[in-house]
Amino acid sequence: MHYFSRPALLVVAVSFLHNVALFAQWKPIGPDGGSAHVLAIDSRNPAHLLAGSRSLLLYKSEDAGESWKPVPDFAPVNELYQTALNTVFIDPGDSHVYYAGVSATNSRSVLENGAGLYKSKNGGKNWIRIPSMAGISVYCLAIWDKDHQVMFAGTNRGVWRSRDSGETWERISPDSNYELQGVMSIAVDPNNASIVYAGTPHLPWKTSDGGKTWHNIHAGMIDDSDVFSIRIDQRNSQHVYASACSGIYGSTSGGANWTKFAGIPGDNRRTHVITQDPKHPAILYAATTLGLWKNTGGAWRKTMPDSINAMVLDPQGTMYLAVEQRGLLKSEDGGETFREINHGYINRSVTTIQPAGGGLLYASTVYDGRHGGLFELQDGSDQWQLLANEEMLGGRNITSFATLGSSGRLVAASYDGFLRSSDQGRTWVDMASGAVPEPSKKGAQKSAAKKAPARKGVAPKGASHFVPPAKTPAKVPSKAWDPLPFPSPKIHIYSLKAATGTHPFLIAATSAGLYTSKDSDTWQAMRIVPKINLPVTAIYVSPGDSGGLAAVTPAGLFLSHDSGATWLSTALPYKPDVIYEVAFDYQDAKLVIAATSDGIYQSVDGGKTWVFRYGGMPKGEVTAVIFHPTHHAEAYALHWGWVYKSTDGGQHWALFDRAGLNDVTFRTIAFSLSPEMPRLYGLAAQRGVYAYHASVSEPSENVTPRPQSPSN
Repeated sequence: MHYFSRPALLVVAVSFLHNVALFAQWKPIGPDGGSAHVLAIDSRNPAHLLAGSRSLLLYKSEDAGESWKPVPDFAPVNELYQTALNTVFIDPGDSHVYYAGVSATNSRSVLENGAGLYKSKNGGKNWIRIPSMAGISVYCLAIWDKDHQVMFAGTNRGVWRSRDSGETWERISPDSNYELQGVMSIAVDPNNASIVYAGTPHLPWKTSDGGKTWHNIHAGMIDDSDVFSIRIDQRNSQHVYASACSGIYGSTSGGANWTKFAGIPGDNRRTHVITQDPKHPAILYAATTLGLWKNTGGAWRKTMPDSINAMVLDPQGTMYLAVEQRGLLKSEDGGETFREINHGYINRSVTTIQPAGGGLLYASTVYDGRHGGLFELQDGSDQWQLLANEEMLGGRNITSFATLGSSGRLVAASYDGFLRSSDQGRTWVDMASGAVPEPSKKGAQKSAAKKAPARKGVAPKGASHFVPPAKTPAKVPSKAWDPLPFPSPKIHIYSLKAATGTHPFLIAATSAGLYTSKDSDTWQAMRIVPKINLPVTAIYVSPGDSGGLAAVTPAGLFLSHDSGATWLSTALPYKPDVIYEVAFDYQDAKLVIAATSDGIYQSVDGGKTWVFRYGGMPKGEVTAVIFHPTHHAEAYALHWGWVYKSTDGGQHWALFDRAGLNDVTFRTIAFSLSPEMPRLYGLAAQRGVYAYHASVSEPSENVTPRPQSPSN
């Protein structure tokens, strides 16, 4: 069976597409990089590689890692099932056959939890979950060198064996032995498939009779060592290496006795992989959480500092590493020097994308350390520039930001701070203290993660999860207006926006209300309701000089058409639980669309009256909506992460072109503000930013929307 089914809408998608440019296609444009967790190399063709993340993003390369392309139909499972990708393998006998081991931590039944062994027979185009392994968490795989049909798998239920290239499996470790359950590493003797080594979170085990009997082989190894990898010496199968949380061990007696290698400091001892150089077997490499160590027959020497999750080498000794935050690295000189090879490999938690004047696009990522943070893209270039990493931002992860026109002034909010830059992001100042942020401290990411809002809701297969604003309470706070000095650590910033036009300004939606600034230095409060301290959870700004603002508050939705001087309290007819986004038409600010948990609402009189719309769009949650910068009444919306288009101001909708997306869904969408040819961008959950490329501009009609009955 095909486990990764798409929404049923895909079957009829083609019939909805219209007004689409010739040869148009969505293309991933980065920012490249992010954490990498697994690697595989094709023994028949060393230029053929697989790389992936724990979150089940899988990529392939056909040019020795110089470029990567996503393997389709492999991403949705993690969001829905809380699964992790632990291992990938390319069949040594057939380069088109891939294997992937997946584990699960959810409470679903074994047939529904997403765990198991997945197999593709056509280079990753389609996958099946092997029935006999369905629901079993697979952590590692090994294929016997002399007969590629013989395979072994380490799982949460012990060691399993297949004699038919993974089609059927049998358990060869005793079910009663609880210490031989979570098998994290496995190795098979190259000369005898009955000799198998298994590493567990406690200690290693061995069978010499094909699994009939097993022995704990731990003499000389520190007790309670997580055994992450086992390597059998290619010159002598009695020589075995093991890497663990306690360090690196060697055995000259087939594991009967172990000796711990000396020379690696204690804080570097947690070793994920131990391996040999294929051309020079006397050279050992140890991939640890604090870098790569190399031994040429004498002392160990550290050659690079990154936290390494996986390592493979081709027959000529070219080395590939999968590392935390930095992504994929390649060395062609025995691990002495490395370069990043992330072109096309994207695994980043991008929180927001924000267009700015001059054709600039900004994107922020979280939990990327010094390799991520705030990025800038010149529209059409597809080359991102890292403006500020987490260290420059004082360990903070940006949740919202805005730029003041073309002045180069940026403001950024995190879970616990507010920062400003006056030089296009090169240097930053903490707005509350006025000080330059100190370098990030250990644990900064963990503390930020604890403050991150939890994801809510359950999406259908193939859809992203979204983070809705809090439900709107029924009552208005009655506390008298007493504006706090802003910025202040006591004030939480929910979102930042910039008003464009002749006189641009910044506006912040906060727990203490709205604050505005014309220079990013000084801020003043903006009252929505007199004498009431009304928090604002989201703010939306109309383009140009129309003066349109929309504020989401605990008292409901408020609109202004004079840049906040006066406000209109407006109510959507069916009182949706969540208002995700409000958009103003670029040519007519009184044409307004709201994306909500119910669907689309439209107003043609500036928010005085609203009509519920879903013509052509399936009913249900719509999480984003925007207008085209130059085409009047042309709007785009996200329904469960799929883009829909309207050319009549939101009355009717059609599914937009999905060419190039495969299983990808979007969290938000945005247009660049380039006056020549605005480009549509989509932000995927982990695959970064996609740009819609069209060789021929799309036709558009100037339509004046008219009110219709709610029954349309």
